[in-house]
Amino acid sequence: MILTNLVQKGLHYYSENNPEGALEQFQSAFTLEPLNAETLNNIGVIYFKMGKIADALAYLEKAINVNPEYETAKKNYTSVRMSMDNAISKQANPKNSGNKNTTLSEYYNKPLKILFISQTFYPTKRAHGGAEFSALTMMKAFAEDGHHSSVICMDEDGQEFDYMGVKIIHIPSIDTLEAEFIKINPDIIMTHIHWSPSAIWLAKKYCKTSILFIRSYENICPDPIQMLSCKRDCEICSSFIPMRQEMLNHRFAVINADIVICDSEFTKSIITTFYKKKADLIYELVDIDAYRVEKNYADFITMNQPEKHKGNEIFHEIAKLMPEERFMTVGRGIHDASSPNLIHFGQTSPRIFYSHTKIMLVPSIWPEPFGRVAIEAMANGIPVIASCVGGLPEVVQNAGILIDDYMNPQKWVYEIKSLLQNPNLYKDMQKKGAEQVKKFEIKTEINKLRNILEILVSN
Repeated sequence: MILTNLVQKGLHYYSENNPEGALEQFQSAFTLEPLNAETLNNIGVIYFKMGKIADALAYLEKAINVNPEYETAKKNYTSVRMSMDNAISKQANPKNSGNKNTTLSEYYNKPLKILFISQTFYPTKRAHGGAEFSALTMMKAFAEDGHHSSVICMDEDGQEFDYMGVKIIHIPSIDTLEAEFIKINPDIIMTHIHWSPSAIWLAKKYCKTSILFIRSYENICPDPIQMLSCKRDCEICSSFIPMRQEMLNHRFAVINADIVICDSEFTKSIITTFYKKKADLIYELVDIDAYRVEKNYADFITMNQPEKHKGNEIFHEIAKLMPEERFMTVGRGIHDASSPNLIHFGQTSPRIFYSHTKIMLVPSIWPEPFGRVAIEAMANGIPVIASCVGGLPEVVQNAGILIDDYMNPQKWVYEIKSLLQNPNLYKDMQKKGAEQVKKFEIKTEINKLRNILEILVSN
């Protein structure tokens, strides 16, 4: 009955040309029933009427995800998408973006052919992580600087197209990578994660400069949790032996890459210790403005990617211990349906869940290389409680709450209650978080990349 009343009021406000009033009603309906496709569609339509294209696409896409047969949502999504594509096409030549560092004369005077090789990349359906977001942000920046920015990734459709100034080339498998590589004949090869061994091998074979980004542990250890306390006796390790050849291939990539770039001091220390090789530090490229929402309804305690190594079991236990609160998991992962106060929202745009989160939990049990979700949450005024492991302490510092005994759900419950019961502490965390995110300013990190390329071009 409450949901029906909210929907009726929302439709009334919309018919009276009051999209703001309609939005409030439908967002309240979302709070009651987040996975209602009609509500999601209506919110998307309202955002489109208000000229907020990114938000409109996010809600319409989720409506289709919830109900793939929802034709109205499909038509609305297509209309909004066409509007967005038209807007992008008007900015088709993004050169001279205004972010240039005028001291980098060589970098800007010679257009480079920069190729990024990655098994997954946006906007393919396989892309699902922060590493791909960072890579896309980086390649867009290079295109804006006037360089030929290309990406080779895997997708069976075999398409080639322009995406935000970047040429995306889909190949059905890694077997055709070399042929596409030869066609492009890049000046610089960049890579990360799964296809990095093949990318670095091609760079060596064709005498091209290579840059390897370390954003996970494929190049280091098959068991990152065990890695923290191991003695580096890899050849007798039960985790290493079954993956020996794959791990040796990844180690080849690190050893032979011309430049290795890590996304945190933590991963840099691991590379330096493990390989005795110099590595540069460039934080993950987090485009804060792309994730910052105008209003947060603060309905849920949220976790992103409820997977085992991300601490999904701990999160589920916390939800059971706090039946008075509502919890939400988003992104890929495992859902425990045994807690009535826990909803799995699934894959979605961060713009949706940052509009409905009051506390972001990051209960990782593996050494999180960076932890971009903490940056995004703090940018939206959402306090963060995170495991004190990996790169998370570096990202969060004193702007959030770090849990030393992060395997103990009771510790999380204590900190959550302390935060919710103390409005002054909550506001203090919001204020500190807003300051903390400034340390990861995207322009600063991109200029570090430009400096590296300037050195390469000069040499």
